[in-house]
Amino acid sequence: MNILVIGNGFDLAHGLPTTYQDFLKFTDNYKPGLEAQYYEQMLEVKKLVNNNTWLRHFKGFYKDNGWIGFEKEISNIIQIMDDKVLKFEEVRKRGMGYVKFIPMEQETLKDFDSAVKQGRVDDVNFISKNKDHMLNDLNELIRCLEIYLACYINQYSVKKISPDINELDIDKVLSFNYTDTYERIYDVLPQNSIEYDYIHGKADINHDIEANNMVLGIDEFLPKDRKNKDIEFIAFKKYYQRIYKGTGCKYKDWINAIREENDIYMERKHDCEVFLKNGYGLTNEIEERRAELKSLNENSPRHNLYIFGHSLDITDKDVLRDLILNDNVYTTIYYPDKEELGRKIANLVKVIGQKELIRRTGGNTKTIVFEPQQKMEPIKSQQSEENHI
Repeated sequence: MNILVIGNGFDLAHGLPTTYQDFLKFTDNYKPGLEAQYYEQMLEVKKLVNNNTWLRHFKGFYKDNGWIGFEKEISNIIQIMDDKVLKFEEVRKRGMGYVKFIPMEQETLKDFDSAVKQGRVDDVNFISKNKDHMLNDLNELIRCLEIYLACYINQYSVKKISPDINELDIDKVLSFNYTDTYERIYDVLPQNSIEYDYIHGKADINHDIEANNMVLGIDEFLPKDRKNKDIEFIAFKKYYQRIYKGTGCKYKDWINAIREENDIYMERKHDCEVFLKNGYGLTNEIEERRAELKSLNENSPRHNLYIFGHSLDITDKDVLRDLILNDNVYTTIYYPDKEELGRKIANLVKVIGQKELIRRTGGNTKTIVFEPQQKMEPIKSQQSEENHI
């Protein structure tokens, strides 16, 4: 089995404007009627971006800092709110009352941050009212992002391909992206039967807010003693959104198949070793078992995992660990430059731990290699068209 894992770096390597900064620029410069077939969607965008709390905050943050990660900022705000909930509970238990309520609609999230820190919010109304308001605005933001990706990015002319990816014989694709870039650029042969798992959902112009299955949320931040009982902000978390929106989890079937095959292999190998160690049986049986053991050793089950354009961030720890930590899975991680290589190694320590990283990158237990990305090459087919943007 050959599995390809792709993240946003895959789209960026193909020249696609898929950063959050690109999306923020789109929300300022979208053009209703630019593409006649998407006129209705552009009208929808106009409605979605109007007075959206998250969008307003992200733009302000980007203006001040020059870079923004949506998930990180969402997590920062939600954790501030969660911390305030705990403090409110302490105040209530002590019978100390609460302070003045400030409606969320009158503030940006930056103002909200200041309000929380200064204690200018009450305990019940503020949290309950504004949590629902923020969740609604997040869903509208995600739908707006879906329109951007479906109407523009999935129609964008790609003029170059990766020789690394083009040379691979892929069976499965696990995509952390919302776009269909691999499908439309590399999966072009009709006889191909590649299976796809869009673990964070897939952009579809025919969706609406209710049908949208794109996951844009945060990792679990609560400690063990709270995460199973304090569910005030569960709807903002990725694992909840994956379940609620019914996104892909086909990769679990792939992993199960890999592990079952390895279990059968190890069991058969063990049986042969025990039989030969005991020395019982007829001569021809012993020779058969020796031959079988030799064949097993020479043809151990091997599966290949290729990771391209994924940061190996800890937010995807569970998925990455399930894939990488199998002794019959050999992982190739592509990197564009030395600086990014350093970041990937550091992130991988957080994902699988220092001990596993050392064990799997050297000696006879080596299952992980890092490969520099080859230079992107021009597409030689008729796929190169005029850009839609």
